[in-house]
Amino acid sequence: MDSSGPWYLRLLWRFPQMPKKKIRFFMRLGDYFMDKENDAAAKFCYHKAQELAGSIGAVHYLKKTNDRLSNFS
Repeated sequence: MDSSGPWYLRLLWRFPQMPKKKIRFFMRLGDYFMDKENDAAAKFCYHKAQELAGSIGAVHYLKKTNDRLSNFS
């Protein structure tokens, strides 16, 4: 996914953080935006978490993000 999310999410993504902590943070943000019915921001958060989980080989987080992204299909 390209970096076409809201500016504040792109800014948060750039802050240095341990990868698994960043994945959990963006998963929680995605859940928050789903509750607020902001699908675009939620998708952005889940995609970024999935991208990072794939790059570090965190299978558990890949499964979680895939489950949450399947709700959009």
